Amino acid sequence: MDTLLIYDELGHFISATNRTPSTMEPVGVPFMWIDVPDGKIIKVDSEGIAVDVSVTPHTVELEDVSRSPEYKELQDKIADLHRSQADQDELLMQLMLTTGGN
Repeated sequence: MDTLLIYDELGHFISATNRTPSTMEPVGVPFMWIDVPDGKIIKVDSEGIAVDVSVTPHTVELEDVSRSPEYKELQDKIADLHRSQADQDELLMQLMLTTGGN
């Protein structure tokens, strides 16, 4: 997907926006248009650096969505929610059996 990546002079990630008819390029702020394929995200390091500004043209690294720390964290949260829902379903079933479903 064609994505507008906005960053500062040190390469810190500021914003990423998918191209739309109304997408405007910023003035006075570094930016680049990049293609981010499905299943990929812009890799941002622990200091917030997303763009290598030491080379010309500036470059960005993409990574698989499934390898990002955020993805793994969300997977864990989803698993926790599934367990919680199963526990609630079991409690509801026990309550219905105890009260005769009324």
